[in-house]
Amino acid sequence: MQKHAKIFIAMLLGLILLFALSITGCSSSSGNITGSSERNDNVPKQITLKLLNIWPEHHATLDKTLAIHKEKYPHVNIEVTTISYDQATPTLQLSMASGDVYDVSFMWPHQIYKMVAVGETLNLDPYFEADPAWKDSFISQSVYEAAKRDGHVYGIPFKGSTSSIVAYNKTLFEANGWKVPASLEEMESLMSEIEASGIVPLTLFGKPNGGLIKSLFEHFTVNELIQQGRALDTDVLNRRVTDMPYEAAGAQIRDWYNSGFISANPFALSREESRAAFFAKKSAMQMMNNNELAAMKEMSAKSDFELGFFAFPKPVASKDVYISGGFDGFFVSARSKHPDEAVDVLKTLTSPEVQKLWSEETSAAAVVKGIKYEDEDLKSIAVLMIYVMKYEKRPDYDAGTFTNDILAAELSKYLLSEDYSPKQFGDYLNAELEKYLEKMSE
Repeated sequence: MQKHAKIFIAMLLGLILLFALSITGCSSSSGNITGSSERNDNVPKQITLKLLNIWPEHHATLDKTLAIHKEKYPHVNIEVTTISYDQATPTLQLSMASGDVYDVSFMWPHQIYKMVAVGETLNLDPYFEADPAWKDSFISQSVYEAAKRDGHVYGIPFKGSTSSIVAYNKTLFEANGWKVPASLEEMESLMSEIEASGIVPLTLFGKPNGGLIKSLFEHFTVNELIQQGRALDTDVLNRRVTDMPYEAAGAQIRDWYNSGFISANPFALSREESRAAFFAKKSAMQMMNNNELAAMKEMSAKSDFELGFFAFPKPVASKDVYISGGFDGFFVSARSKHPDEAVDVLKTLTSPEVQKLWSEETSAAAVVKGIKYEDEDLKSIAVLMIYVMKYEKRPDYDAGTFTNDILAAELSKYLLSEDYSPKQFGDYLNAELEKYLEKMSE
């Protein structure tokens, strides 16, 4: 009897143990107790983002950038499509029409209106509000707002670009006792002295679409607007006024041209030809874009003179300095299936680590604070970025045809015709701008 009782008790204990184990198993699978199943659930699913890039020459640096992102977000795979810069807009238009959009795309912030107008850009305001440190990381408010339209930020600047840089033959300057000008008036006095010595003071190219001769004209135009106190008016920034000071700007550029301060017929010169003339010592200075810095320094290393740089100076009477240019940047598609992850890519692109990487490997001017530059020339140029976009025009319509075709062609015609007065030139451009605005409103 006792033997049967012991067997019964043993069987009962076994059943109780099995029951307890089954409860524990059920609890674990339901997620109430951390186990291997829950750990698997917490592993993010692998996703793929598509990115549109315009720098085939910087593919190695972009690969390092994506590796930095991958280390932080191992579940995110990024497929890169690389095109030339002139194919950016048509490539985006084709992708939007097909529905196969890029999650993260290159776009110049000052041209973001094209994508905003058709509802293709993600509003970044909620992301900046949720991460104020990201918002505060940019070097200035105007840089942070580079892609701001209709009161909202739709993209980020990535690296700065300005044509307000003057390269000069430092060896030639020192030999002649010439000083870097601190004002526009000092620059004009210097150029008069250089021209009298038989050297072209300043080379700049005008091919294609007006090149930097058009940028010089824009400098004179904005300097006038600053002195008039109108430069920051919304309609002026949007170029929706038809009383632009083109006459005064035209008079000044005509004076420079007739005085021999700039290259004869610059509209016939390409960027490469302008640079070659400078390094052949046919000119003492060259107007350039900071994106040319690496190429300029490479050519300087092969020359027999030292290279220097300074920012295009402002007139003495001007209350502020105008630094032309804009930014290369990126935006997130409003149709991205993974908007949060795409925004994380923007954060990586504007992180100090990546900004430092691009400055070191591509001579890029950073858009965020705290970047230390090893190259002193790049450092002197990078400090100018806080001024970029402050007074830069921001048309809310496609102004390309007016600027690249109408204005550039008329500027060439004007400089080559002594009978064409500054007033006639200014009146013509404002009349054409009015017609163009009417056409854009149709």
